[in-house]
Amino acid sequence: MDIYSRASKLYHSAKPENREEAIDLLLQNALQHPDDGKAWFELAGCFDFLGREAEALENYMKVAKIGVHSLPEEDRPRLYLQWGSTLRNLGRLEESRAVLFDGAQKFPEMRALKAFLALTQYSLGAYKEAAQALFILLHSKYPDDSSMQHFARAFDWYIDHLDAPSNSDQSSQSELD
Repeated sequence: MDIYSRASKLYHSAKPENREEAIDLLLQNALQHPDDGKAWFELAGCFDFLGREAEALENYMKVAKIGVHSLPEEDRPRLYLQWGSTLRNLGRLEESRAVLFDGAQKFPEMRALKAFLALTQYSLGAYKEAAQALFILLHSKYPDDSSMQHFARAFDWYIDHLDAPSNSDQSSQSELD
């Protein structure tokens, strides 16, 4: 089992000590590989999943500084989604919109990016744009895209908490595997 799979098992655990072990494991890995975007991305995702968005944001920014190209191709759209969602949860809505829009332009096949962009647009009061984005998703050309299912836990939470303030304690509901 690789380090990322092991850490994921730990931070998905209900035991707080396992979650701290996951952070320690991923942090040590990132410090040992400071130019490895994947190492910082996995650490950011762990912090995000555990509701520690400010710490997650620091690490997403490290990935951006190293360069998105440093990530494996399959992680690149998730970076934009998770980074943009974290910014939204921290109440940094304009930055969230910019990151999610950029990601949606670069990865149009990932419908979840557009859905998270719609959430940010809604939070900004751009209700028409949010509704339009969601209708576009309903008519998406990418029916095999699994990103909507991958982030289902987060979407389930947002369905019932759409008007919750962006920086509320919703972070523990993030689905950032």
